[in-house]
Amino acid sequence: MVSSKIYLEGGGDASVLRKRYSQAFHSVLDPICGKSKPRIVAKGGRKEAFDAFKIGLNDSTLDIVFLLIDSEEPIKDIEKTWIHLSNRKEDQWTKPKDANDEHVLFMTTAVETWVLADLKIRGGEKIDKSIEKIAKEIVLADLSKVTVGKYLKSVDEQSKFIERIDPNNLSALPSFARVRRILQEKLSA
Repeated sequence: MVSSKIYLEGGGDASVLRKRYSQAFHSVLDPICGKSKPRIVAKGGRKEAFDAFKIGLNDSTLDIVFLLIDSEEPIKDIEKTWIHLSNRKEDQWTKPKDANDEHVLFMTTAVETWVLADLKIRGGEKIDKSIEKIAKEIVLADLSKVTVGKYLKSVDEQSKFIERIDPNNLSALPSFARVRRILQEKLSA
């Protein structure tokens, strides 16, 4: 079994909410991971997740760590994660010495894209990869309409929507297909 951890952006400031958020992501990611299930740890803010990831890279008890974050905007090349993070004005992150592009898993443009895609498919609509090219603000507005504002109410409400995501509904999304591929490759080693 591979010992792994995913440091996750989101979940709010309270530890009870971050735990609930982590559990919601287990519902989405565990089915695609195979036998080895990663420990998922919501860290609240984006920077906090990155800082925890950098520490996790040096944790000798872990075989591999991942950083699961929103891309915040469409990505030119989903495989070149560190270029995106270093070029993005709001991040300008430097790739840690022991990290590579497969350590970063993006929700493009945000987790809300995954939630919206799942809800649309459940409602009988077809989606394609172009949904990942939609600005985050528009995704949030669409999601607010679809959920009658419930999604944006609280971290607990967000967690309820996330845990209901059917991973099979996200297969058309390049970011999710990449997450699936990397987790299956790395966790089955």
